[in-house]
Amino acid sequence: GHSSQLKFFISAGNESEAQSAIETYGADVLIIQGYEAGGHGLGSAMPLSAILPRVISQIQSKQFLNSKSNVTPVLGAGGIMTGQHLASVLSLGADGVVVGTRMLFTPEAGYTAEQKQLLVTAGMNSTKRSMAFDEARNTMSWPEGVDGRGVVNDTVKDFEENRFGSKEERQRVYKEAAKKGDVGRIVTWAGTG
Repeated sequence: GHSSQLKFFISAGNESEAQSAIETYGADVLIIQGYEAGGHGLGSAMPLSAILPRVISQIQSKQFLNSKSNVTPVLGAGGIMTGQHLASVLSLGADGVVVGTRMLFTPEAGYTAEQKQLLVTAGMNSTKRSMAFDEARNTMSWPEGVDGRGVVNDTVKDFEENRFGSKEERQRVYKEAAKKGDVGRIVTWAGTG
């Protein structure tokens, strides 16, 4: 178990992960992460509006039960951009939300002014789930089925079109772009919207 003074939040992208988070790992709070979420997550996750009510129903009917026999609070994550999105997720039965991309505009976020501007100008279809940035940064040790959603740029196109002929050459190109802070190539993790 874990300390009663610490709260254990676990993210899940499907019903199986949610059940394991609660029953095996004893999550104090469960975060249901929809397909829309930025950064790394389960590539086969369902849209938040589809998976959230299913998991909440299973928790409320005590199909998923933690060791204390408590009903685990649930937060929704993915594609939450406005108060209307928050209201929608709450209406589906969530206890709250987790916003990610919105937080990238804070001074504490490690994004450059150029990355923040890129997010401001990005459209609804500007992001994509891919392993492109992980290949470019040589961070391919994610569990099977996990990928990342970021703003589509030349690195994604290089990966999809097998440009430069090899992974090593794409990594070299990315490394050079990272030194320059080139948002046309570096990763800018972001959810939909």
